[in-house]
Amino acid sequence: MQKYYHKGVIKSGYLCRSLTGVRVKALDVNGNILAESISGKQGEYKVEAETPINTISFELAGYILKRITNTNSDDNFIRLLENKIIGYQPKLWFNPGEDIDVYINSPVNYKATLIRHGIKTSSILNLGTFTSQLQTLPDSKFVKEGLGWEKSFSYKLPTFIEPGIYSLDIQSVESKESYRLSFLVSTPPSEYGKKTRLLVLASTNNWQTYNVWGGRSRYRNFEDEARLSLKDRIYIMGVKTIPEGLRAKIKEMLGNNIVVTEKDHPNAWQFKELGVNRPHPNCSVIDDDPYTPFTSHLTAGEWRVLAWLEREKFSYDIVSGNELHNNPDLLLNYNAIILNTHCEYWSREMFAGLETFNNNGGSILNLSGNSIYREITFKQGGNNIRCVSLRYEKSAGDETQVIGVRFDMRGYGNCSPYTILNSKHWTFKGLNIPENNEFGKQSLNNPSGGAEGDDFNPVKPGMLTQLNGNGGSGWETDKISPSAPKDIKLIAKGTNKNNGGADMIIREFGKTRGMLFSASSITFGGTLLVDEVSSGIVNNVLRHIKNYNNSKTNKTEEKDTISSLSPLSQNL
Repeated sequence: MQKYYHKGVIKSGYLCRSLTGVRVKALDVNGNILAESISGKQGEYKVEAETPINTISFELAGYILKRITNTNSDDNFIRLLENKIIGYQPKLWFNPGEDIDVYINSPVNYKATLIRHGIKTSSILNLGTFTSQLQTLPDSKFVKEGLGWEKSFSYKLPTFIEPGIYSLDIQSVESKESYRLSFLVSTPPSEYGKKTRLLVLASTNNWQTYNVWGGRSRYRNFEDEARLSLKDRIYIMGVKTIPEGLRAKIKEMLGNNIVVTEKDHPNAWQFKELGVNRPHPNCSVIDDDPYTPFTSHLTAGEWRVLAWLEREKFSYDIVSGNELHNNPDLLLNYNAIILNTHCEYWSREMFAGLETFNNNGGSILNLSGNSIYREITFKQGGNNIRCVSLRYEKSAGDETQVIGVRFDMRGYGNCSPYTILNSKHWTFKGLNIPENNEFGKQSLNNPSGGAEGDDFNPVKPGMLTQLNGNGGSGWETDKISPSAPKDIKLIAKGTNKNNGGADMIIREFGKTRGMLFSASSITFGGTLLVDEVSSGIVNNVLRHIKNYNNSKTNKTEEKDTISSLSPLSQNL
């Protein structure tokens, strides 16, 4: 007698985890149950009937019921969507005046509000109330292609809004459930350099590479059963347990087999394309007060730097990584650029633009750690990202020739203060320096901040370790490279154990070259709102750049100390 069947595995939407206990029903054309089964520990299931199966249903508490039309087949890959509010927009950055489509899954009616995260969080637009809408997931791996959900609504960004970090706040009208789609509103090309000569580069490339929703990021691969190779497990064990002095020997043992670029292993999952058309909960800014402690190296961290600029009355423009990639010459409209928080993933076009900018008088403030460390290319018109090298200098160029420092694993996951090495340097002029020369003892970016769950956890960017301690030198820190320019001055050093502290450096203006300042740490930006010395250093650097450029254009030179700050908008 012929048997009719359906079998495969069932995975979650968010992390592509095996779902146990899913009730699977085989139904005939009239909806009558022909057979039932329950998924096992690995999400495996099989239903078998003696008459033709028309429909298969999958039901599990906390997930949206799914029904599919049956065909006799093996190895079906079923994805179930969590029954909660979540959504996405088609990009992570937009310009004022742009129309935006929104894709929301919500089991309840909800209201949507556009808010801006500056020194104050403010409501910009009330977009109205919307009825519940349940979406579905492709029964496949969808990180690259995206979800293809039905559009929930559209809205238009006002033309008058200021650039910065925004959220579309989705709130249930029936409960406290909510979700925020956080994103960047960039300075439009027509406004480049008109209001200010200070540009901030948002680390939007990192926002995308660290997003694991759907089962894969650049760091984690839950799409495949064989998630970690033996070499990966040895590496992770070494970072967690082996003293830093011995880690080099482990790398030596692995030798040339270490995957660094796509050429070493073209099919490695680390180099697979990452799509934007899926939720980005790693980017969600969940706080309203910038003084709230947090734990994030992405959007939430960048917001605190922008809030500090606004508090100190520094006007700024801001762009995404993709915009800089498409138009490196936009830098020619500015006197200085800030690399924000965790500016790790760069295309060759972005770096070439930065190098040209610096060589032609533009100044760099690297308020970031693990900076310019990996190479990417943009796909799908810039919406998707593909990492092509895990070491920028191995594939594209020596980043230390421009920013002077390079990340290494010393001090990884630890946070500590800086100690001043030369208190007479002009960067410390006018500041109230503690007797022990330490500053940056407190960073808002610290382990007390919340995490979003077991596997989505911004404290664990690479499955390695928790964040420990507090201070502006931490999480991932950069140090002066042997290949760095010899005229760099080390003015402060992080006190992290095993010589893992960030190197705070200065490179003065050259004949045609701009200045370089690097704090060299992910958690440094979290000190600006709460540490007077950190705040004063960056103030002095920005004022120094302004004074230098004013002197070149025969403008009245101002004092380059913190005491000379004007309450008016300070343009470079």
